[in-house]
Amino acid sequence: MYYRPTMRVQVINPDQSEPAVQLIDSDGREIIEVAAFLRTLTVRRFSPNTVRAYAHDLQKLLSFLDGRVLRSASLPRRWPSSS
Repeated sequence: MYYRPTMRVQVINPDQSEPAVQLIDSDGREIIEVAAFLRTLTVRRFSPNTVRAYAHDLQKLLSFLDGRVLRSASLPRRWPSSS
C-alpha cells in the first residue's frame, strides 16, 4: 500500500525575502499560518535549511493532529508564559 501524506512541503524559487518552501494542504492550498511563521524565520535571516526543517516538522505535527481530529484552530494562538 502506498502512503500519501495529506500535506506536503513544496520547494519554491522565491526571492531573498520569502521562504524557499511552503506547506501545502491536501487540497493544494498553502497553509497560511505556517507561511507566516516561515516568512518570519526568513526575515530574521534563519538559514534556508533551518526554515525547511521547520516546515517538515510542522508538516509532521499538523498531520499528527489531523489524525486525532484536532485542528490547528483549536491550538492557542499564544502559549501561556511559564512565569
